[in-house]
Amino acid sequence: MGEANIFPAQRQADSVEIFGYRIPKPTHFGAESETCTVGIRPEAITLNTQGDESQRCSVRHVAYMGSQYEVSVIWHRQSLLLQVNATQLQPNVGDDLYLQIHPYGMFILNEGYRLPTPSGSPLVTLFFSSFAFKTISDRFTAD
Repeated sequence: MGEANIFPAQRQADSVEIFGYRIPKPTHFGAESETCTVGIRPEAITLNTQGDESQRCSVRHVAYMGSQYEVSVIWHRQSLLLQVNATQLQPNVGDDLYLQIHPYGMFILNEGYRLPTPSGSPLVTLFFSSFAFKTISDRFTAD
């Protein structure tokens, strides 16, 4: 599976809403409207210099990896990992930018998964379809 960013979300008829940011709902999400937990792959989140306030984030860490940057941002007090194409944008620590989530990298976690609270355990195992696929050793919320 690799890395994933995890969010509480609201599925609606035609979109998924995360922290007030509405993303077109992927077809594999079904027709239900409900509160759920979604995962988003780091490469499915891009950065832009313009956007809505609900998309604003702050760059905390940047690592050049050849053809891409691994970027850590804070978005609504949550730390996210992104993989940004080096030819599209060269972010710097401290930049205020706007993220864009692309539906192709979204998936729903099963009902048994619970997001850790800000004071929660620093070690979380994610389960998808009753199969452990990822262990994350970093907290999901920013200090």
